[in-house]
Amino acid sequence: MHKDFDDKLRNKYGNIIVGIDECGRGAWASSIVAAGVCFDKDFDLPGLTDSKKLSEKQREEYYDIILSNCLAYSIQEIPAKFIDEYGINIANIKVMEKVAEDILKKLGSVDLFVIDQSPCQSINPHIMLPKADSTSMSVAGASVIAKVYRDRMMKDLHKTHPGYNFDTNKGYIDNFHVDAVNKHGVIKDVHRESYKVKGFNKPKQIRLV
Repeated sequence: MHKDFDDKLRNKYGNIIVGIDECGRGAWASSIVAAGVCFDKDFDLPGLTDSKKLSEKQREEYYDIILSNCLAYSIQEIPAKFIDEYGINIANIKVMEKVAEDILKKLGSVDLFVIDQSPCQSINPHIMLPKADSTSMSVAGASVIAKVYRDRMMKDLHKTHPGYNFDTNKGYIDNFHVDAVNKHGVIKDVHRESYKVKGFNKPKQIRLV
């Protein structure tokens, strides 16, 4: 289904189709990450779908296959400090623009960018589709790349800050994460201090670590 959808786009717009997707928009800690990928028109990867529908093992396997077989890819990130200063929507737009600019340099030209629902309207030419990561193989590939990259980043962060369970919550909000921040404090330049989180004590009660 995914390749068939992309093939229809190629027939209409041209062969160079780039899927873009982000990961980490709703997280309380660390960067928002976006990735873009372009597959050859003859390449197929059965079973590839939205990263959230795949197991961690499947994502890791697909990640290596995608990077080894795609025509080009790009992974970009925007840190928590930028998100706090400009807001998540601007950060979301910026990180996707960085992906588009980088992959355009690598490919020379792009016939169409396919984007999952996002606030980004500045990348052209593009089409935006709800649940594109479950429809387009290119966007599904970008979804997997972004997810695996950010998950690995959060596991590395867990090694330096083990008290927050970043290896399991990936920086998203859960009861343990909130309790850990109330106990240990927000981590400067890691937590998005502009976010309002239920159960999180007032800022004056939190120390920076």
